Amino acid sequence: MRTLVSLILSGISFTSLTQEDQNFPPPDQTKQEEVVEASKLQWTIVRPSNLTNGELTTNYKHGFYNDADIKSKISQVDVSHFMLSQLDTEVYLHQKVGVSY
Repeated sequence: MRTLVSLILSGISFTSLTQEDQNFPPPDQTKQEEVVEASKLQWTIVRPSNLTNGELTTNYKHGFYNDADIKSKISQVDVSHFMLSQLDTEVYLHQKVGVSY
């Protein structure tokens, strides 16, 4: 399965592809989401809260709703951990998911 896991931040875009010759990411967040959603790839868009330089905890929340008790921060390495975990699952396939502590 070809999988795209895309991290979308306001003003900054990082994309990890497992498929060759893709012209990602587009320069703005909205356009990036539109391109990812319109693609024929298996994709998940990851939307983290404020990124920190903290350590890996693997103790974060994901897929929460607006009323969830969350902190508005997460370490870069925990976001990376979550993104890598999405390569082997279809839980959030074709969805946008928030991650935070």
